[in-house]
Amino acid sequence: MIFTYLLMLAGLVPMILFLFALIEHRHYRILLRCLCICLVIWLFVYGIATMVNFHYWSAHEMPFFPAWGEINIMFFLMVAIFAIIFAIVIVTSLPIRVSIGEWFTQYGKVLVAMGTFCLTILIIFIFIMPAGQKYAYSLVLDKGHRQLAQVVPATDDPVSVVLVTSEQNCFSRSSSSSCRDSYYENLVMAKNNHSQGLWVQMEIGFFNSRNEVMDVMQYGPVYFAAGETKPILPEYEADQTSVWNRWTNHTKRQTTDIQYRYAWQ
Repeated sequence: MIFTYLLMLAGLVPMILFLFALIEHRHYRILLRCLCICLVIWLFVYGIATMVNFHYWSAHEMPFFPAWGEINIMFFLMVAIFAIIFAIVIVTSLPIRVSIGEWFTQYGKVLVAMGTFCLTILIIFIFIMPAGQKYAYSLVLDKGHRQLAQVVPATDDPVSVVLVTSEQNCFSRSSSSSCRDSYYENLVMAKNNHSQGLWVQMEIGFFNSRNEVMDVMQYGPVYFAAGETKPILPEYEADQTSVWNRWTNHTKRQTTDIQYRYAWQ
């Protein structure tokens, strides 16, 4: 996730530079010059993110944009924040009798700053975060493929199942209280070792380091083509979230082992 955080920080640089220029300077020529510099940085950062997104779209068939439902939530959140700030500005300026030009001179910077902030956060969510998350998620999938390739299947055991990862999505688990309170994201992957397609129904138990059962998941029936490898995902994950945000389940403690049983036909 470090790559994701670095991209997000780089995406904030143009906004920060422009806001500082907006606070310190009033002359439009200076602001225009700062805006041009910010646009160059913006094109560079978002150009990199666009290339990364295009790579995972063409090479791994990951959608270019997040799920539409996630975009809608973030869009309405940013609109709501801007609307609240705009309403506060209007209410606080009502007792002051000034012309429209003077009003924009006094409060225009606040609205421009908030508009810039909301637009930047929205674009980061649409372009920057997916680029980093796709990179991190592809590493997890590659790890799962390597683990399954090392499994030697038995003759009467056509399906191999492995726990690929159980990690918290945070920057520093040792020092961040938010990390201590966050859930672990678990990803389980399965492979059909048969030379023909199978319908598989599965039950998976998730165990912590104390060998305690934290969760039991029912999966399927799901069709696996011959030799196919796929993540084990609940229906709500596959329907409502972006490809790179899909996990088998979430547990309060780290999953150290899984036990499973399945039926096939």
